[in-house]
Formats: sequence, structure tokens, C-alpha cells
Amino acid sequence: MLPLALLVLAVAATAQPPADDARPSLVAGRVVDASTGRPIAGAVITPAGSAVVLPPTATVPPRVMTNANGQFVIRGLHTGAVVLTATKGGYVNATYGQRRPGGTAQPVPIAPDTRVTDLELRMWKFGAIGGTVLDESGDPVVGTRVASYMRTWIAGRRRYTAGPTAVTDDRGVYRIAGLTPGDYVIAVPSTQTAVPSEVMDSFFGGTPLGDAKR
Repeated sequence: MLPLALLVLAVAATAQPPADDARPSLVAGRVVDASTGRPIAGAVITPAGSAVVLPPTATVPPRVMTNANGQFVIRGLHTGAVVLTATKGGYVNATYGQRRPGGTAQPVPIAPDTRVTDLELRMWKFGAIGGTVLDESGDPVVGTRVASYMRTWIAGRRRYTAGPTAVTDDRGVYRIAGLTPGDYVIAVPSTQTAVPSEVMDSFFGGTPLGDAKR
């Protein structure tokens, strides 16, 4: 019976979780408006990375929401690194470590039994551009499409990326919303159509097109 008892003890020792898993860590911080520095309540924080270990029945990482002071706490992290993403309506999605909208995220290293409590995520509000489209006579242009192009830099060269569009109303007024903060060019795309010369002569000369053909 002694060998059997030794075998049971060996199996029990093997089934124990690693030492790091027995000492989960946490991160805490707050989410603020990048322009005003005010806390943002109701922002959803999603962790990702090697420090996030999902329970067997979970399919998505656990999420937390900031309180009235913009504060959040994420528990149960393991050794590795975690990337924190903040989302909220009216704001551009942000990750920890970004210095500008769409910038590079900074992973947070996690060691066993770690308490990181001074993180700050900055979020930028979406912007909007509005105006009026007039024709050469100063009359409003109704129902025309207005496009936005965001200025970006790729390999040291300036490029313009197509963004949201809008359509002018019965006053020729447009408003393009949902713009990521940055520099934009606003344009009214147009299509040039070739017109036969006899049609132009008839139009500007006042000669009926049927008479011009006889």
C-alpha cells in the first residue's frame, strides 16, 4: 500500500497551479479628457495581453467601467504584459501610453503580486466641421456631397486620407461629425462632363438646336 500512497501524493503535487497563478496582480488608474484633464466617467476599460488569463468558460476579456472620478481597477492579472484600451461614446478609442489619437500603445509589465496604481489613460473627443457651400452666384448649393480628408505623414511625406462625408441641406449647410482630431481639407467632389460643341454654341448663341442642324 505504501507505493500507492506515494503515487497519489505525486499526482496531487503536479496538479497544483504555478506559483505566479497563486499571486494575481492588479492595475488601477483613471481616464481623463486629453484636452481638459477632467475625469471621464462611464468609460469601458478592456485589458489584453499575456497577463490576461481567461477563465475556462469566458470568451472575452473581463471589462470594467470607470466611476464618477474616472477611476478603474483591474484584478486577477498574471505575469506578463497588459494593454489597456478605453472606449466611450463621443471619444476616439484610446490605449495607455498614447500621446496623440491613434498613437502607439504602451504595454504595462506585470510581475507576481504587483500593484500598479498610477496609470492614466487620455482620451480625445471626436470633432466636427461645418459650413456652407455656395455657387459662383452666391446661391446655396443643395444636396451636394462634401468630403473630408485628414492630413497624415507616411514615410516623411504628406498624405491625405479620406474621412467622413456629409450632404448639404436646403440652405447649402453641411456638418461633418465623427472626426479624429487633426488637420483636414474639406472639398466638394465634382465630375466634369464633356458637352458637344454644337450644344454649347446653341446654348450661348441662342440658336435653337434644331435650326443649327438644318
